[in-house]
Amino acid sequence: MVCSVFLDDFIIGGTDADARRASPFDFYYYYVIFLLFLFMYWRKRNHIPFLPRWFLVPMIILFVTSLYAGLTTDKLAFSMAKQMIGITFSAIAYYNLYRYTNFDVKKIFNIYLNIAIVVAAIGVVQEVMLLRGMIQYFNNVKRVSLGFYRVYSIMGEPYFLAVALIPAVYYYLNSMIGVKTSRDFSNWWKLGIVLLCYLFTFSSAGIFGIGVMLLLILNNHGVFSPSNGKFYLFILLALIVIPNTNMSKVFSLKELEIRATDSYKAFTNGKPLSKDEAADLNSSTFALYSNYVIALESFSANPLTGSGLGTHEKTYDDYFGEKFGLAFKIMYGNFNAKDGNSLFIRMMSETGIIGLSMLLIFIFSFRISRKYVNDPELWPYVIFNQGVFVVFVIRLMRTGNYIGQGFFLFFFLYYLSYVILRFETQKRITATE
Repeated sequence: MVCSVFLDDFIIGGTDADARRASPFDFYYYYVIFLLFLFMYWRKRNHIPFLPRWFLVPMIILFVTSLYAGLTTDKLAFSMAKQMIGITFSAIAYYNLYRYTNFDVKKIFNIYLNIAIVVAAIGVVQEVMLLRGMIQYFNNVKRVSLGFYRVYSIMGEPYFLAVALIPAVYYYLNSMIGVKTSRDFSNWWKLGIVLLCYLFTFSSAGIFGIGVMLLLILNNHGVFSPSNGKFYLFILLALIVIPNTNMSKVFSLKELEIRATDSYKAFTNGKPLSKDEAADLNSSTFALYSNYVIALESFSANPLTGSGLGTHEKTYDDYFGEKFGLAFKIMYGNFNAKDGNSLFIRMMSETGIIGLSMLLIFIFSFRISRKYVNDPELWPYVIFNQGVFVVFVIRLMRTGNYIGQGFFLFFFLYYLSYVILRFETQKRITATE
């Protein structure tokens, strides 16, 4: 079950693009794993719990509003049912995994860490083999300006690998540079493997994720608290370092510099780009920008409900010609139109204010405060929670898939780490009364 986080490229019938377009849905191998696990659960426990009320009620509201939106926008189609079934099936499978272990989140996370080490090691070996000229063993690899290759290990693309490794990278970073309670210097080689593989993805979102991780670690150290002397030292260093930093050297990787520059130009322009300006964007930034522009149209038409789950691709097709023209269609095709290239963009398009509010309320309601990070018994839950928070940040920016890369495994880990921590602290209060 935990391996399924890394099995996004294992599809029954293969990963050929034309075959996938012709198929009504992708049947991933991990669906079989889900079915086998649920069957085993039923055999051992004689029942299969459905979903907790705190999750089920918002999900039903989202599904009902999507059906309403689909009917009113004439976009009610199989794609909507496919998303509802996929979300429900994935959520049931992962939630029952936690129930099966009696909500032992530490056990499940340790299993994830062990698998992440293996997957990352494969990525590092892949990089070495590519550098030695054994390119024939791998497909769709790209070389970056530094001379290295963008690795993807056993996953579908480098970015997906980076997303799947984020909680592991964050955990092992804390074991080296986190607060004293989380340090375990014996993990140095594990950090070396996962961080090296993570960097070898050369994912711009992954690099941004490293920045978020470091900010969280600094916050855990109290650097951003005005009552802490470290805060003023940090401000002083920032005032000295930032004005004297050559940003072109920071973004010395040509591909990263292009994406950062194009993204800044696309999203801070203050007005829509002209067709000539859009044509100058790199393909990755254009995918994000075009989906954003079209999602805004969907949101403007249906701000409360969006157009319904699974409808963004249809919306993309409806508006793309009007917004960008045939030349862009020939140049780029429906680039990432299925998932909107970003969870925020897709939910804005498909679920409107209702769906986005639900997700953002969930993220900020169950985010654990840093004050527990120095507690010897509670710090693991803080690190688990913060690691998944980074996943949410990156997925909101880039990945619009609702279930890929073990989304609901991390979703329930985020919630349960918060609930368990609150339970343990309440138990301590009760014991002292």
